[in-house]
Amino acid sequence: MNSLLDFKVLSKRMRIHVEEMVAMKELPKGSYALLREALLIGEFQRGKTQEITGFKDRAAREVLYALVKKGLLVSDTPRGPVRLGFPIDIVERWFPLLYHGIRK
Repeated sequence: MNSLLDFKVLSKRMRIHVEEMVAMKELPKGSYALLREALLIGEFQRGKTQEITGFKDRAAREVLYALVKKGLLVSDTPRGPVRLGFPIDIVERWFPLLYHGIRK
């Protein structure tokens, strides 16, 4: 369980997964920067998206929107801060073997 929650290991799994999704054009470039920020900080204000990605306003908002649409970032309100989301389709990629040992 410790290795599943180790920051460096989790961050690496997330980066690899996001790079694959970017290569398949399922996510825009800059996605990992926002996800990593949410992993590090816990949540961040939407207004910091430009600063985190290094993109201009519109491009930064498009990255944020794509991540929210996929459920990788979530928020309690449409304009509120965002934090990591864990949609079911990514749990096994980010936390492999999480359920290993439960199945019999």
